[in-house]
Amino acid sequence: MAGPRGRLRSLARVLVGCLVASCESPEPVSYVGGAACAGCHAAETEAWAGSHHDLAMEPATGETVLGDFDDAVFAIEGDTTRFRRRDGRLLVTATGSDGARAEFEVTHTFGVEPLQQLLVAFPGGRRQAFGVAWDTRPAEEGGQRWFHLYPDDPPEPGDPLHWTGIDQTWNYQCAECHSTDLRKGYDRATDAYETVWSDIDVSCEACHGPGSRHVEIAEGAAAGATPGVGWAIQRAGDAQGATWIIAPGETIATRSPPATGGTSPTGASPAGGVQIDACGRCHSRRGVIADPERPGAALLDTHRPSLLAGGLYHPDGQILDEVYVWGSFLQSRMHRAGVTCTDCHDPHRASVVAEGNALCARCHLASAYDVPEHTLHEAGTAGSACVDCHMPTRTYMVVDPRRDHGFRIPRPDLAASIGVPEPCTGCHADRDPGWAADALAERFGAPADHPFAAAFAAARAGDPRSAPALAAVVGDAGQAGIVRATAASLLVAFQHPDVAAAIDRALRDPDPLVRLGGLSAVGAPRASTHWRTVFGLLSDSLRAIRLDAARALAPVPPVLFSDAQRSAVAGGVEDYVTAQLVNADRPEAWLNIGAIRGARGDTEAAAGAYRTAIEVDPTFAPAYANAAELQRNAGREEEAEAMLRRGLAADTSAAALHHALGLSLVRQGRHAEALEPLARARSLDPDNSRFGFVYAIGLSSAGDIEGALTELEAALEATPFDREVLSALATLSRQAGRTQDALDYARRVADIWSFDPSARQLLDALQRPDGGS
Repeated sequence: MAGPRGRLRSLARVLVGCLVASCESPEPVSYVGGAACAGCHAAETEAWAGSHHDLAMEPATGETVLGDFDDAVFAIEGDTTRFRRRDGRLLVTATGSDGARAEFEVTHTFGVEPLQQLLVAFPGGRRQAFGVAWDTRPAEEGGQRWFHLYPDDPPEPGDPLHWTGIDQTWNYQCAECHSTDLRKGYDRATDAYETVWSDIDVSCEACHGPGSRHVEIAEGAAAGATPGVGWAIQRAGDAQGATWIIAPGETIATRSPPATGGTSPTGASPAGGVQIDACGRCHSRRGVIADPERPGAALLDTHRPSLLAGGLYHPDGQILDEVYVWGSFLQSRMHRAGVTCTDCHDPHRASVVAEGNALCARCHLASAYDVPEHTLHEAGTAGSACVDCHMPTRTYMVVDPRRDHGFRIPRPDLAASIGVPEPCTGCHADRDPGWAADALAERFGAPADHPFAAAFAAARAGDPRSAPALAAVVGDAGQAGIVRATAASLLVAFQHPDVAAAIDRALRDPDPLVRLGGLSAVGAPRASTHWRTVFGLLSDSLRAIRLDAARALAPVPPVLFSDAQRSAVAGGVEDYVTAQLVNADRPEAWLNIGAIRGARGDTEAAAGAYRTAIEVDPTFAPAYANAAELQRNAGREEEAEAMLRRGLAADTSAAALHHALGLSLVRQGRHAEALEPLARARSLDPDNSRFGFVYAIGLSSAGDIEGALTELEAALEATPFDREVLSALATLSRQAGRTQDALDYARRVADIWSFDPSARQLLDALQRPDGGS
């Protein structure tokens, strides 16, 4: 027994370099289950057992369920949940989708630390993630209790976020990253799932790929046969064999051998790209674009990752929403130096390889960095840990603090200027960011200008003067690809002389993420400008880029294409639709299908897609809005109104539908009636300057100039760079006899849009002796 196993391990070491994507195999590989790996890989299996990957999901039993099921009761805002055991089953009594209380059986646990969720089986193969979870932390830390995942605003039945709603369906939302070899098995015709997996948790093949060929070769070698060709196991870390050395006179380690300067399959990394792609499949905010997935493929071949978008990240790249790790790590200097996940994390235990500052001291000289002169705190005190300053936490799901992996230098000066968080005053709550900025400047000197934070903040605020700075970031090869890609994507909002060249440069960039960002900036108004460059991306090596290229080309007039080009675009559009159908259980997928069909002029198919989106989620407001727009474009305004009212019956809080209804009534000449839905949209979404502008114009048309000015001033406060709002304020202020106010608003337009000759026309008109009348 010992001899053959030893031979198997030697063979594994020899063949470890071959990847799924490049191996030759006489037949397709398949998943064999983690149990097949344990016999030869006992040490790895032992390390994995009990890890968060091992416990990602388990059948619900008295041993695996950690919460109190001894007739425990949890109540929030009058809604009571009871947990009990009966006949070996674990049961919860709670409010169901119909608003009535019922008893449900728990089938699986979901996660383990610092909280454990429960899954409940529903008809149609659905499993729903229960909204009340168990806090697994020790009691002295506030744990060992039931708590609601939305304590401030518990969703009601019918809300997609209610535990019975579409946004809590495990088959789509969670299953891919909590099990191995997941096949979702959704059938739109029956609206049902037949979801299966090879392992219920994150087992060996979730990271290494399907192992049938590996087992075949290993068994052949054990029997003395020739190993043959091929290797079906994806290597866990393509940086294996690299070491980090702190050279004499240096304080930070460098990689040996050096990073090659090449790019990973995502263009994300100079080293370790395959590993980072493998981890990024789950440790990123992304959408699935290929089913079934192909282990070993580039991340952008199977998923479309999010960039550093507003609402997900702060302007300086710090994490904001639940974005996991990939997007922040790609920004880091460590990543660009060649650091990979397994330099810090044991891939089998799913834990760090050293504790405390010892982890950082493996590459950062302790005598230079783990000292009060650097940390500004005495050793062992709060603030002396490297992660306290360089990896601040943000808490998700009420009790789950997660560290930002950007490894950035604290910048309290940015907190003072653009309002991003910073770690110093997180502990020194009695101080302000200005104090912290002064303290750091005194010790380390004045900080350099941040390469993109101010530009991103200004762009998100709608300031068109940010366009040149964004263009400069796009062209700065010294910045991380995800940063440059985000800068490119932000250009979509601006008309500026620098924009077209910057987008074209992004579309041609060797980094795939930057190309993806460039495609995000090619909206319908720019499609005809950039179509030749975009057309070349229809044959890009990465699926995510090809799909985005097809989306960007869809609205381009066919007359611009040759016959061969038209055929290629049509094929790209069909590929795009196929990718959307991977998520046919989601309304967003059908909305995307409707949008691309409509852009191609197939209004019947577009309308059908929007109907399906509504069937999938009757509360999905964008589908009603787009369907109504189709009716409006066809001259059927009354049918458009009916569609909007149908949507509002499903979701009375949908501001966009109230706004669209108001516009529909205006087009029908029912101006007085339109004011109510326009006002409702404004109140539901006060930060939307478009809603404020349209409502103000409605008030003005009704003769209420003062009311209109009040609404416009409020809109301008929320979005100070809205040209329509500023121009309307200038015009209405003049009508109200506020000449100086009118001139001030017109000057702001002329100053902000100084690159646009038309921006000064209003000011020139107001400065004429007749006041522009």
